[in-house]
Amino acid sequence: MKNTTRTIFISSTYEDLKEYRQRVLDVIVSLKQTYEGMEFFGADARTPLEVMLDKLSYCQLYIGIIGMRYGSVDTNSQKSYTELEYEKARELGIPCLIYIIDEENALIPPKYVERGASADKLDIFKNKLRSEHVIKRFTTPESLGEALQHDLPDMMSRISAEEEKKNILALEEKDAEDIIDERAEYRKIEKFLIRPIKYHGQEVSIRLRVLENVNGWRLKSTIKRAFGLNEDDTASCEVLVIPPDGITSTVNEVTRKVTLYISGDASEWLIDQGVQKGSIIKATVRLMSAKVADITEEGTVEMIVGLILVKGQAVISLF
Repeated sequence: MKNTTRTIFISSTYEDLKEYRQRVLDVIVSLKQTYEGMEFFGADARTPLEVMLDKLSYCQLYIGIIGMRYGSVDTNSQKSYTELEYEKARELGIPCLIYIIDEENALIPPKYVERGASADKLDIFKNKLRSEHVIKRFTTPESLGEALQHDLPDMMSRISAEEEKKNILALEEKDAEDIIDERAEYRKIEKFLIRPIKYHGQEVSIRLRVLENVNGWRLKSTIKRAFGLNEDDTASCEVLVIPPDGITSTVNEVTRKVTLYISGDASEWLIDQGVQKGSIIKATVRLMSAKVADITEEGTVEMIVGLILVKGQAVISLF
């Protein structure tokens, strides 16, 4: 069994099964698990049933111990608290271990044997439990403890395995969603490279291959001003926009080579991560375009495009 602590709810009538409950508690504690049960509830403004059902909702396993008493009955549903707790556990999808007293071999004081209509309800409840679970019979607190000592580690291992399976499925679903999102982001930057004005100012999360080491000395003031960059705190490098896996790019590699502008905290992120020529990074960038008149020797007006590093997300490869 994995060394994971979970909370177990103990459900039964009380006075007739007090010793049995204590034996169950001993086993739970010996296996380093925690528990909830009626004997541990403090004063509360809510009804006992409300408190019990609320406590149950935070548990990861339900243990039902069924003797010869049906128990206290809820006036609204006309069902016992024990039966309502069981139904709540089933509703919440909480795994259940069910133990039913051996009526033929257990020594049961007559005062703890239900009669009349309550006995009929108890029989119906027991039959329901037998139809929905593989139950185990017990005769004494010791036999109940032995059965639980055998069953509980196996059940906790199965709960761990089921949780792990759910976690894996959740991660797979998230990965699939991330792939869809990454492809949509890439398609947006492709459109930007073809129609830069339309997508100017939008932010996307993409993968980039750094084609040269970052430098700041060659940046023209005109470009910095056009993109609203800090003239004293901006560096740049050429990058290649990388398509996600499974995507065939609609623009050629030459078009996907653009300038990445970096300033402030973004610059520090690159330095701290050791990003250099050949590195592949995943980052959030802002798509920028502008018409600039004096970046060529002839002084002609030219449309320039670039990416501003907004936030570094991950370094996929340093070389």
